[in-house]
Amino acid sequence: MRRSTLCAACCLVLAGLVALPSAASAGESFWRVRAIYISPDDSSTLIGDTGSQVSVDSAVAPEIDFTWMFERNWGIELVLATARHDLAAKGGALDGADLGSVWLLPPTVTLQYHFMPGGAARPYLGFGVTLATFYKYETSQTLRDLGVSNLDFSDGLNVAAQLGIDIDLSANWFLNLDLKYIKASTNVEIKLAGVPGGTLDTVGVDIDPWIAGIGIGHRF
Repeated sequence: MRRSTLCAACCLVLAGLVALPSAASAGESFWRVRAIYISPDDSSTLIGDTGSQVSVDSAVAPEIDFTWMFERNWGIELVLATARHDLAAKGGALDGADLGSVWLLPPTVTLQYHFMPGGAARPYLGFGVTLATFYKYETSQTLRDLGVSNLDFSDGLNVAAQLGIDIDLSANWFLNLDLKYIKASTNVEIKLAGVPGGTLDTVGVDIDPWIAGIGIGHRF
């Protein structure tokens, strides 16, 4: 009888320990701040009959996110970051030409699955959507010399994938490593100077960046 009672008590304690991470994780919120390296896997259609494509350079930027765990293993993350990217022509007659720079703001929302929410190291996988928003384009002297006054970038809704891990540093602080891939595409209209609404050409550009980040997070 005592052995049966002891076994029953152990089972109750183990059940409580298993349930505890679930109760602690559901409804939990936390934020992270990262330094990110943005590496575009870029390609584009040809610029007119030049045989040249648009190239987008890499960038380093800060990133902040907020995550809400609506269930033990499931969370929703909002990611905010913005970075300036230099543009250049590659290949063809314009190879190496400066095409100016543009800022990209891709607010991203991902649905995450956290594999070990009660552990000291918690890997996660996420899929979601991003709104690629372009602003503050600065034209180059090269384009101005060719009579180009501006480049207009279309915004677009795209998909994103994410893989990361949180590693506890203390009760509420943790280290974060994160890798994202974002499908970010735009149509670029090349505007001619002195011609209202005049479009010389429209070039489709796929930026498709890989984004690697490292940072810290805090539970609250």
